[in-house]
Amino acid sequence: MVFVFFNLLLPDGMNDWHRAVRRTGTATLEQIGAANIHAYMGFAILIAVIARLALRSLHGVPDPSEEEPAVFRVIAKAAHVALYGLLIAMPLSGIAAYFSE
Repeated sequence: MVFVFFNLLLPDGMNDWHRAVRRTGTATLEQIGAANIHAYMGFAILIAVIARLALRSLHGVPDPSEEEPAVFRVIAKAAHVALYGLLIAMPLSGIAAYFSE
């Protein structure tokens, strides 16, 4: 979760690199380094999410509480699917943008 917040709150290195490459076709070593940190965090997020999904498929998930209304269980399941979808889609879209430059 820390990696997600890091990349969401500090995207400046990637933005500066992208802007420099788009304008001049090159970037400084500092811009490249900052962009690489952002990219490595994205890769780490993607690997962690894939590992978490593998663990969930191997070991299963806790049974939902039968005391909760069915609508809450459906909403919780939808929220988990949406969260994992975003945690996979964001790094993949970043990878696509990074390598398409």
